[in-house]
Amino acid sequence: MRRIAVLLLTIVLLAGCGKKGSDPEPPGPSPVNFAISSWAVNNTVSQVIQYNVNRTPVVKFRFGAAINRSTVAGNIVFKESSGTPVNYTVSYESADSVVLLQPSAALNYLTKYNVSVSNALRSTNGGFFTVPRILH
Repeated sequence: MRRIAVLLLTIVLLAGCGKKGSDPEPPGPSPVNFAISSWAVNNTVSQVIQYNVNRTPVVKFRFGAAINRSTVAGNIVFKESSGTPVNYTVSYESADSVVLLQPSAALNYLTKYNVSVSNALRSTNGGFFTVPRILH
């Protein structure tokens, strides 16, 4: 009987010395904000205003971080200068740090369009876009 009591006491003491499940996990990496590294329309790089663009251009943004795909639709806006939104398709390259936009239908001739990136665009690590830009 004494052996059983010693064995039970040993088990209780060993179980009490184990790691507690309520220890907090160490924090993950801090979010790092990011900016546009470069952008292009049909491979013509970084001009504020683009002329003679075809009716189905590809707008390419290269960011300094991988982009959270779920934040693109609400934070990259493609529209006519009158405010009419342009539907577009999105594709990604370079581990989601490059975002490509292409209008879903051909654009109108002799019409001005704007593409804007909101500072609410997020990276996959939670960082925010730091320099909102409007492209014409």
